[in-house]
Amino acid sequence: MPSFTGISASLAVLATSMALSAGALAQDRQSEPMDSIQSPLPASVVEGGGFYSEDFETFSVGPLVPQGGWASQFAANATVVDPGLSGSTRAALHTSDGSAFAGFEMQSPSFGPEFGYIEMNQVLSGTTSLYQMVPLDENTGVFNTRINFEVDGSITVGQLDMSGSSLIFEPSTGSWTPGTESTFGVEVTDAGELFVYQDGTEIFAGTEVNFALSGTPSPITALWSWSDNAGGATDTQTWDDIDFSADAPLGLPESQPVPVNNPWALGLLVLVLAGLGFVAVRRFA
Repeated sequence: MPSFTGISASLAVLATSMALSAGALAQDRQSEPMDSIQSPLPASVVEGGGFYSEDFETFSVGPLVPQGGWASQFAANATVVDPGLSGSTRAALHTSDGSAFAGFEMQSPSFGPEFGYIEMNQVLSGTTSLYQMVPLDENTGVFNTRINFEVDGSITVGQLDMSGSSLIFEPSTGSWTPGTESTFGVEVTDAGELFVYQDGTEIFAGTEVNFALSGTPSPITALWSWSDNAGGATDTQTWDDIDFSADAPLGLPESQPVPVNNPWALGLLVLVLAGLGFVAVRRFA
């Protein structure tokens, strides 16, 4: 029979081990700001090129990580569920755990090298957590944009602010409702334009973040989710039928070539219109 001293020593070792594990866990779970333009982690797994689609049908129900090369800042919050969204039996689920932690809980593999369009189906279960859809270029480590699904049901889209150091979130014409499935698409063009679509309708036109920083077109190579898990909320974000392709599907409408949501582009548009007006006055005066 083990002695009291031996049991006490074992419990002390166990307590020390748990404390170290808790410290390591806390160290791993560093909150990430919602308006950062930099991706905090390196690329996870590099897949092939061309066209990629993920419907999670080959995944096992349970932890999402590391199935299919997916990663997470806190894997316990990312799972595969059954049933998934409409017409499928599997989907990826991100659960908000009320821990006051803000981070990237579902991170796809890097599917480069060249993608200009990504879309996925999404359902959010409630309005107490702020969730994001985050397409990024892991070659540069900078987000293409970050799309906020605000707690009031509106959708805002991140673009580079005037300082060039973080994002400003501008309104879109889209909205979301808890429990309702929608298809969201993001397109970046060779001209640096950013378009966001909801169920096949354009809801935002602006400037892609990497292009605004460098003037160089930046492909979408991966998709991450982000949430602010504050307030004790336990809402969920469900993704399914993720498609990456070189170009947007035919039939999606694109708006004016000058993205007026961007403050620099808006100034350019004003100058262009003023110049046209001056020419018209000179010609017809």
